Amino acid sequence: MELDILVELFGLIKNLYKRVLKTVNEEALIGEINTIQEKLSREEYWSDSKKSIPLQKNLSVLQKKQEVLINLKSEFTDVSDNCELLSLEPDQKMLEIAIESAKELQEKLEKLEIEFLFQKPEDKNDCILTINAGAGGVDAQDWANMLLRMYTRWSEIMGFKTKQISKTAGTEAGILSSTIVIQGLWASGWLSAEAGVHRLVRLSPFDSAKRRHTSFANIEITPKIEESQDSDLDMKEIDVSFFKSGGPGGQHANKTSSAVRAIHKPSGIVVTCSNERSQHQNKSIALAILKSRLIQLRKNEELGRRSKSQKVEIAWGNQIRSYVLHPYQMVKDTRTGSESGNVQKILDGELIGMMRDFLLQANA
Repeated sequence: MELDILVELFGLIKNLYKRVLKTVNEEALIGEINTIQEKLSREEYWSDSKKSIPLQKNLSVLQKKQEVLINLKSEFTDVSDNCELLSLEPDQKMLEIAIESAKELQEKLEKLEIEFLFQKPEDKNDCILTINAGAGGVDAQDWANMLLRMYTRWSEIMGFKTKQISKTAGTEAGILSSTIVIQGLWASGWLSAEAGVHRLVRLSPFDSAKRRHTSFANIEITPKIEESQDSDLDMKEIDVSFFKSGGPGGQHANKTSSAVRAIHKPSGIVVTCSNERSQHQNKSIALAILKSRLIQLRKNEELGRRSKSQKVEIAWGNQIRSYVLHPYQMVKDTRTGSESGNVQKILDGELIGMMRDFLLQANA
């Protein structure tokens, strides 16, 4: 029975392995690594950090991809050998170990199939994720806070780090908005699947009559741009103001005007940062995020479209995903048709499956 499980797993792994290898041109990868290394050896690059830093980061990503491929071939060979040997000489303990190794390799391949598809330079960057409560009153504010927890848990599962930039508390519960930076390789690529309106249906804990309520929240995704990737901001177009931060943060945060609000007057983009105690640090972070959003806005304009966050109302009819807790339990992605009956698992950050379905469809 367990041998059949291993054989079935190996069949799935074999197909996944072939698909992953098809997405990578190893010869071109090695050639690109050699080209960058040759450039970095020239004085015009190693003596100029603005030129060398982006190249060094790109080189690091390519070398990691090469290392992953080498390890992948070794792991695939191990699973293949285990399957063959245990078919000839079954051993219960070795079978259990082999099945566990095969499952781990399957999960790894499912992630790599997506990551090897990422082509945009910004896909590898850290990600700025902003959550805004929409229609639904206090339920929507609570829903926004639930989403903040969901993406924080997802980041932990992925091995990414999160940093709170700003958070505005709700009127009674939850949050009106929050911005976090998710730090990790391919964070922006993965989270590009999450931009849009998310809908929650449940029995409201804020309704004394325990009626069913529908609430909405919007997710904005912006790849974080490195300092060396674009020209400086025109400070004449930016209005910077300081204010006292509310909520958690200690006495210092509440007594001094350490929080920063930066407004880009031509576009109307507003960024706030209140997490740091230092006014200077908050200003630096706010301007870096504003710069990333402006670059993303320009890219969208070049493609002849406005960003999703600008063109949709955070309400009924615009959701990309629905999370239903009553009268039945289901999460459904309206773009792909993907469904899951384990809502709590999704809300605990187990999002990779739904993200993967969308990203595979988007890159088909």
